[in-house]
Amino acid sequence: MADTLPPLSALNHSLPVDTNTTLSTPPKRAYHSWQGNNTICCNGRIIGGPQKNNYFWTLLLIVVPSVLFTAVVCPHYIEHYHAYYVVIVHLLLCTLSIVSLTMTAFSDPGIIPRGILPPSSASSYHGPAHLRQRLCISGQLIDIKWCNTCKVFRPPRSFHCYICNNCIERFDHHCPWIGNCIGVRNYAYFSLFVNSLQLMCLWVLAHCIYILVLRAHGEDAASTHVGWHRFVYALKYEWCAFLTAIYVFIAMWFVIGLAVFHWFLVAVGKTTNEQLRNLFPAGSPFKRSLLGNMIDMCCKLPKSALHLHHLSPSASCHEMYVNKHKVILLDKTQAQRHNEQTHFVHISTENSPFKACLLHDREFGYHRDRNQNGNGMRMVDREQNGVKNGYSHAHSIATDIQMTMPSSHAHAHVQQHIAIEEEEEEEEKAAIENNQEHRNEHCDDEVKVEEKEEEEEQKYENETENEHVQKKH
Repeated sequence: MADTLPPLSALNHSLPVDTNTTLSTPPKRAYHSWQGNNTICCNGRIIGGPQKNNYFWTLLLIVVPSVLFTAVVCPHYIEHYHAYYVVIVHLLLCTLSIVSLTMTAFSDPGIIPRGILPPSSASSYHGPAHLRQRLCISGQLIDIKWCNTCKVFRPPRSFHCYICNNCIERFDHHCPWIGNCIGVRNYAYFSLFVNSLQLMCLWVLAHCIYILVLRAHGEDAASTHVGWHRFVYALKYEWCAFLTAIYVFIAMWFVIGLAVFHWFLVAVGKTTNEQLRNLFPAGSPFKRSLLGNMIDMCCKLPKSALHLHHLSPSASCHEMYVNKHKVILLDKTQAQRHNEQTHFVHISTENSPFKACLLHDREFGYHRDRNQNGNGMRMVDREQNGVKNGYSHAHSIATDIQMTMPSSHAHAHVQQHIAIEEEEEEEEKAAIENNQEHRNEHCDDEVKVEEKEEEEEQKYENETENEHVQKKH
C-alpha cells in the first residue's frame, strides 16, 4: 500500500493550480520571467547586479596601477636587486583581488524567491491578515515582515533592495563600487576582496617608496649628488614608482577604512544595514564568539535558492519544481484521498513512527469521542490543521479506529481519560484568563511601539526609494 501512495512534497493551497506550464507550450527557463533588475548572463548561469558598469570602472581602477607596478617598477627590482618575491607576491594579491571582485559582482547575494500567486489575484492581493510576525531569538523579539513586492515574509535580517528590486537574505548593503547587493551568499567574497585589496595597496606603496630610497642611497647618487638632489636623481629613474605611490596613497585610505569598519561589524555580529539603522542597540541577538562570527559571516557559502538556468521538467499543469524539489498541486478531493490512504498505512503498519501519535497523542490533532460503546473507543480527527512530529495534516475526513479490548477495561480507561481532560481544560481556562488580564495592560503600549516602528521603517524605505529615483533622473 505504501508503494502506491502519490509522492507529496507540499500542500500549499495558496499556490495556483494553473502554473502556465502545459505539454502544449514549450518549457521556458526561469530567467525569462525574472522580475528583478539584475543582469543575467549565460542563459541564467550567472546573475549580477543592475549596475554592471560600476564593476568595470572599479576593475579599471585596480588594473591600471597594478599593470604599471608590474611592468615598470618590478623589473627594476629584478634587474638591480634580484628581488623576484616583489612581483610574485604582487601578482598573487592582484589576482586574488580581481577574482574576489568578480565573484562578488556576479554571484547571487542571497535573493529570496518571490511568492507564487494565482494570476487572477496577483495584482489585488495585499498580503495576509497579519503583515507582521515575531520570533524570539536570544531573548529579543525580531519582526518578520511581509514584503508586498515579493509577496513573502522576509526572514530575520533580510531587506528589500529597491535598486535590485529583490529581497536579500542577511542584507548588508548595496555596494555602488561593485554594482551588486552584499548579502549572505557573497559577503565572504566581499570581505576577501576588501582585505586582499588592502594588502595589495600596502604592498605596492611600501615597495614604491622602498625603491626610491634605494635609488637615492645608491652608489651613483651618493657619489655625485647630496641632499635634495638625491631625490631628484631617484625620480629621474623611478618616476613611475613615484606616481604609483601617490595614487595608491590617496586611494588606500578608503579601502583601509572600509576594511576596518567590516572588521568591527564581524566582531559585533552585525551587518552594515543593522549598524547604520541602529536596530540592536543592546547587542545583536545573532552574535557569537569572534571566531564563530568569522566562520558564519566570512567562511560559509549557503546554496542559492535560485535556479534560473534549469528547465522545469513538469509533466502536467498540476506539477511544478521549486528549488529542484517536485511539488504536486492537489485539489480538495485529492488531498482527502491522500490523507485517507496515508492514515490507513501508518495505522496498519506495526513499525510506523506515527502510529502511537495517531492513536494516543491528544496534541497530535485528535480527540476521543465521549459517546462510547462497550466494544472500544472511537477516534475522530479535529478540523484544525497542523504539523506535528514531521507529519503533515490537511484534514477534511474522519477516521474510525476500533481498539479491541475488554469492555470493562475500556470503560474504566475512558472514564479516567475524561477526568484528566476535564482537569486540564479547567487549568488551561484559568491560565488563559490570567494571561489575558496581563496582556490587556500592555496592549496599548505595544501598539504604540509597533506604530512608531512602522512609521520609521516606512520613512526609511521612502527616503531610499526617493534617492534611487533622483539618481536615475
